Amino acid sequence: MPSSKKRIDTWIDDIPDSKLEGGSFGSGTIYTDDDLRIDNQGLTTATADKSHSLQKASPCTMAMVHVPVDEVWSAAQIKEALKKDNDGMPKENTKRKK
Repeated sequence: MPSSKKRIDTWIDDIPDSKLEGGSFGSGTIYTDDDLRIDNQGLTTATADKSHSLQKASPCTMAMVHVPVDEVWSAAQIKEALKKDNDGMPKENTKRKK
């Protein structure tokens, strides 16, 4: 069985480009399958520039990327950023409460 990192990286590669292109993400789920999903957590102003917070989650966040609002990123850029942030381990303080 592949490692968590490899499995998630493969899943990220399989997200249809059309789901990540265009630079305008509505709130909520962008793409999902039986096991995983990628969500737009909304606009953040935690940094100097506004950005969309995209997270791969289920049942906890495994990778996150902030996509700048004032730039249009390609699907390939978003996928590479998600894979770079994915270390195969859940991110701190992101597990859902039951």
